[in-house]
Amino acid sequence: MAIQFDFSRKVAFVIGGGTGIGCAAALAFAKAGANVAVVGSPKELAATVLWQCSEGGAFSIGSNLVVDGGQSV
Repeated sequence: MAIQFDFSRKVAFVIGGGTGIGCAAALAFAKAGANVAVVGSPKELAATVLWQCSEGGAFSIGSNLVVDGGQSV
């Protein structure tokens, strides 16, 4: 039995959403009705996840974030 969640009118902010568990989480939130913000590196992978989220009708936005000893912050 699958558990159903309704994230309509909610925003999911997913860090590491370009690959692995973060990608799966972003897609699951979008499927459950959430608008999705994905932060991931490399940005091409995050962009692919955003496109997949948008296909289901979710508003999605993404960004590339690299934290390397404070140089990018």
